[in-house]
Amino acid sequence: MRQLSANDAFMVYIQSPTTPNNMCGVQLYDPTTAPKGHVSFDDVREHIRRRLHLARAFREKLVRLPLDVDHPWWVDDADFDIDYHVRQITLPAPGGWRELWTEAARIHSQPFDLDRPLWQILMVQGLDDVPGTPAGSFALLWRMHHAVVDGKAGFEILSAAHDHAPDSAPPSPPARPWDPARPPSLRGLLARAGMATSGGRCGWRAPSAASFPRWAGWRRASAAQSSSGRPARRRALASTDRSLRSNASATDPGSRCTTFAGYAMRSRV
Repeated sequence: MRQLSANDAFMVYIQSPTTPNNMCGVQLYDPTTAPKGHVSFDDVREHIRRRLHLARAFREKLVRLPLDVDHPWWVDDADFDIDYHVRQITLPAPGGWRELWTEAARIHSQPFDLDRPLWQILMVQGLDDVPGTPAGSFALLWRMHHAVVDGKAGFEILSAAHDHAPDSAPPSPPARPWDPARPPSLRGLLARAGMATSGGRCGWRAPSAASFPRWAGWRRASAAQSSSGRPARRRALASTDRSLRSNASATDPGSRCTTFAGYAMRSRV
């Protein structure tokens, strides 16, 4: 169990039903060098299943406290189902770039179920009219919530799913079967939140001044969503505001506050 940083929690707080805070990437794969000359969906799913132990973010889900009195926590998902996270789709004819990007945009726009690990991999088949791709090529559409992709966790997931060389040895299996940790109790999480509020050892830390260098618009755009007065959300927004002010004044003493996007450098376009 680990708590989200203020920056990562901010990515959860600014999400709304009409603005899912997702990240998406599409990678094309040439299966002609595969052992069997082709790659099936079962191959992809089994490939990911054998590597789940290499990145803990694969099987972690969010736990939020009532009224967001403290930042959320990552906990093991005892009900993890790989079939929910690894799926397949087939493009409609003719299966070109237009069909691929249309499907990618449709899937990317769908919000995540915040009660499950915040990632999905979709195998896209039917690339029959994509120039330069051999017959049987497929794409993997990687979809992750911005709270997961903090740099380190996103790199862990992508590294766990790929080898560094075509002849790399497969990863070693886990030393013991995965045993999800017992979920935390609400009482325990509220007690930790109380310690954070009183400045105890679990206290919240403000992000560095470089955390949100020029995204001043986020503060204004998210303020309307945070008017409910939730303490953790207010702290994350306040820390972002302080970081923006500090970064702007340190980088450009002539920076000023605008009415539309907060503090901005003179060089901002």
